[in-house]
Amino acid sequence: MKGKLIIVDDELFIRKGLRKLIEVYADNWVVAGEAKNGEEAFQLLESLRPDLAIVDIRMPGLSGIELAERVFRQEIPVKLVILTGHKDFTHAQAAVKYNVSDFLLKPCPEQEVLMMLERMYGLILAERRQREREERLLTEEAVKALLLRLPLHDGMTPLLERQLLGRACWFVSGFADTKGKFAGNMPLLQFAMRNIMEELLDTFACNGCYVAIQYNLAALFIAYPDSAGHPARLEQELCHSLVTHIRELLGADIQMTAAGVIPSLALVPRLYEQIGLSTGAPAAGPETDGWPGGHNPLFTGAQALQDDWMYFIANGYPERLREQVMAEVASVEALPQPMQRSRAQAVSTVLQTLGRKIIRLQSGEGAGQTSGGAAGDDSGAGSGQQASRDSLLPQAPPSFPFMEILSEETDACGLRRQAEQLLDLFGEWQERSNRQAIRQTLDYIHENYMNDCSLSEVAAHVHFNPAYLSTLFRKETGERFVNYITRVRMEQAKTLLNNTDKKVAEIAQLAGYDDPNYFSTIFRKMYGVTPNKYRKND
Repeated sequence: MKGKLIIVDDELFIRKGLRKLIEVYADNWVVAGEAKNGEEAFQLLESLRPDLAIVDIRMPGLSGIELAERVFRQEIPVKLVILTGHKDFTHAQAAVKYNVSDFLLKPCPEQEVLMMLERMYGLILAERRQREREERLLTEEAVKALLLRLPLHDGMTPLLERQLLGRACWFVSGFADTKGKFAGNMPLLQFAMRNIMEELLDTFACNGCYVAIQYNLAALFIAYPDSAGHPARLEQELCHSLVTHIRELLGADIQMTAAGVIPSLALVPRLYEQIGLSTGAPAAGPETDGWPGGHNPLFTGAQALQDDWMYFIANGYPERLREQVMAEVASVEALPQPMQRSRAQAVSTVLQTLGRKIIRLQSGEGAGQTSGGAAGDDSGAGSGQQASRDSLLPQAPPSFPFMEILSEETDACGLRRQAEQLLDLFGEWQERSNRQAIRQTLDYIHENYMNDCSLSEVAAHVHFNPAYLSTLFRKETGERFVNYITRVRMEQAKTLLNNTDKKVAEIAQLAGYDDPNYFSTIFRKMYGVTPNKYRKND
């Protein structure tokens, strides 16, 4: 997902300079529009709905501060960054009360602009993940209300129709008596079960919605892929896989009961009632804080950690992953003993889920799987690529210590060991996948330099996020991506100038440049002479 921004400045050269910088180096962003004053900018904000606006403080008509105030008053969902000179900086700070996100002092060094864009992108993604979590919880509550014939919130019917109609409904039961680390902690067991089920559904190219209904009962709504040639066989394989992996990884024996495909929302509660699984047990069980009638804090907190940490894994941020994981471990260690075990279990469950996801990535290496800095994984999942059915979760649990079912003695010490093991696993995989990606990148450049061969195109080829690939490329080769590909093209141009009678315009085309004049400018900048003079001197 790319962020969308607009540039607002009355000076044309500043707008064009920022646009060029963003288009070349800020691969997470796209410039959706430009405006030369605040009034034009406000119209763009309403029509384009960008994520970010970079706004000059001084403009004719509506100033940057006045634009910020109008955006604030009308609650337009956009982040604003103010461009200001030193003499206006104190005045610009007044815009803080209008929720301006950042300030840039003109003239702005390129690196500061790019760092600001990276910060803004991270904030936007974090907010988007939070909204998605909230929407997911709201959807699950609405599904549960529908099943139990409870009143629905206004506006939920269209959402439920999108989520449920045409899907196969399964009820999951029989796991309330599980032994081991999840005994008495049903919210955490439900969380772990949902994670495993979603991983397996992804393996089978299915979409699914898992909803806890009662203390010992859940519903699973599955949309099978259009390509499924034998739905009945697929259902059988999926059901067997779910039961097997829940038993192997969580120590819980579940039963899967098919209720049929949902033709209308009105039939959903009837399916639930006809299946006869409702025990009348209270929605809240031991240590659930009202689960699932109200979302357990451990559950929602664990989901937030998992989303954030998976984002770091998918986008290649090992330092940030280590910092946050170890900070969470330290916070668990600081808790009083009665609270420590439950929180340690929750974080441990997240670590186990992330470990399985990393194993998925490892199993897909060399087969077009998402690598570190995964392309297209901005939501934080990073696992949207589909593996073969046998490669997502092995038929037997992996032999990594942190994947094992923990005993009753789960505590902060064991959690710290698990965290270190996960970080080591991620580090080893990332180092290996990074080396492989750089090799593939170099090969691709040398085979395709005569074509567009943009950073985004190459990043898609190696399944990396463009911004991460750009940083990694410079780290591994000591050279910027743009500079490297320019050098490859110029070396090829030199070879053609030395060994053929082709015209300069034709050589420019063969070297990857549509504009012969631009080609000649770059050639002269690199070698000090024009292509024609180089040929004559040679």
